[in-house]
Amino acid sequence: MSRLLTGLVCSLLLIAAGGPVSAGLFENREQQAERLYGEGRYEEAAGLFQDSYRRGVAQYRAGEYQQAALSFQQVDREEVRVQAKYNEGNSHFRAGDYEKAIDAYSNVLVKEPGHEGANYNLNLARIMLVQATPEQEQKEEEEKEEEKKEEEQQQQQQQQLSLIHI
Repeated sequence: MSRLLTGLVCSLLLIAAGGPVSAGLFENREQQAERLYGEGRYEEAAGLFQDSYRRGVAQYRAGEYQQAALSFQQVDREEVRVQAKYNEGNSHFRAGDYEKAIDAYSNVLVKEPGHEGANYNLNLARIMLVQATPEQEQKEEEEKEEEKKEEEQQQQQQQQLSLIHI
């Protein structure tokens, strides 16, 4: 009996002395996610957070902007809903989707007209959208020209093949 008690005490001391190695033994998912987040392991933390706001923050920190925007859209906690909409805008902005960023920032300003960050970022997103539009149009034009060249090459090849078969 004494050996059993001694073994049990030693085991408990080893677990207690284990520190960070054994930290996960008694943590729930949110606590594990919070620990991982604190360690800068944002992707792993995002996979564990059940709270959509905290998941979105971890995804944003991990550079997963589209996933972060989706998580922020799912926030149902009233106390962070406006901040989640603002962060959704930031996520769309980082992903280069300026139109969605503008929508999100506009929604924030409807609820909080004095929100400085949303007002500033809304104007910045509008500028980026205007600047991106000519670049996008030029890119689309270049793609159309490339497609036209490919079609012409295919037609020439078909004409050559039809001449060979005659």
